[in-house]
Amino acid sequence: MVIPCYNDGAFVHEAVDSALAQTHALADIIVVDDGSTDPATLIALKSVERDGVVVHRQENLGLPAARNAGIRQASGDYILPLDSDDRIGPHYAEMAAGVLDGDPDVGIVGGQIEFFGMREGRVNPTYNGIEGMLFENCLYTCSVTRRADWATVGGYPEGARFAEDWIYWLRILGLGRSVHLLEEVVWFYRQRPGQMTRSMDSRTASTAVIQAMRDQPDLYAAHMDVVTDYLESKTMVLDSFRRRYGRANDLLARVLPLVRSVSR
Repeated sequence: MVIPCYNDGAFVHEAVDSALAQTHALADIIVVDDGSTDPATLIALKSVERDGVVVHRQENLGLPAARNAGIRQASGDYILPLDSDDRIGPHYAEMAAGVLDGDPDVGIVGGQIEFFGMREGRVNPTYNGIEGMLFENCLYTCSVTRRADWATVGGYPEGARFAEDWIYWLRILGLGRSVHLLEEVVWFYRQRPGQMTRSMDSRTASTAVIQAMRDQPDLYAAHMDVVTDYLESKTMVLDSFRRRYGRANDLLARVLPLVRSVSR
């Protein structure tokens, strides 16, 4: 298990405790200190280290690089990433390992999510094939993958400014892997002010799509019918806005050249 941490000392103990409580013995629990500067966080990380958890320290390189650094330090066959302010259910590692042990075609194992913090509720992710993942991330951060697949695809995209988990899932799916979603709640997702997933606007979302297309052009080219349908729907929306407001060319101008290059 890999837990990146940047100035999250108030919560990191909860994340680590949920890892230590797993019914399936974890090969490693590695906390990656991604250049934390907060004194309380530095104290918390020293406390975690005294509990026998490995703490890998590095300069602040961002979340994808922190995850990759922790995975390089790990020795297990499977990767379970956990953000430092979240928790996992005690049976998650056991259930995920059972699925991956039993089916070599499965590349991603996730499950149901429960929110806590400033918002409560439950989400039941669905996966209906790779076509549904091309323009929307249907999976969540705390999903389990194979270390061998991580190595094959080059890990998490360290150049991505956001949506790095989405691009990573697409890299894994590009290997021909399938997805298995457990019916149990396995991830407890803390809701806090300022989260990217809560504040992503249309421009940010379109940029995420462009990042994914640039990272996986062959994958998108292989599903050009889905790409065409997506563009047609966006064009209809833009035409509607153009008629109403006279200015809505930005998204189309950014996406079309990339799609043309992927088609070529």
